This record gives sequence, structure tokens and C-alpha cells, in this order.
Amino acid sequence: MRLAYARNLLTQEQSDRLHPLLNELSPKLNFYSHFKSFVNFLLPPLTKGRVGVG
Repeated sequence: MRLAYARNLLTQEQSDRLHPLLNELSPKLNFYSHFKSFVNFLLPPLTKGRVGVG
């Protein structure tokens, strides 16, 4: 969002409207990203090492 604002792709009003939404979503997206990485670490893809799949 900072880059978009710095490049004048967002107005101050648009930035003000998006800021609360991003503040709410950021922790949720961060959790999802870390959770997905953790699950992938614990449970490798089911197709790994199987013959004839993929």
C-alpha cells in the first residue's frame, strides 16, 4: 500500500479506507501463511514418491 500511495496510485481517501481493512486482515493472512508452511513441513505432499501420479 505504501508503494501504491507513493506512486500516486491511491488517493489519501482510498488509503484511509483501506488501512483498517489491511490492519484486520494482516494478522489473519500471516497466520495462514505460517500455518500452511508448518503443515507442509509436517505432511509432505501425498504424491511425493508415488509412481504414476502427477
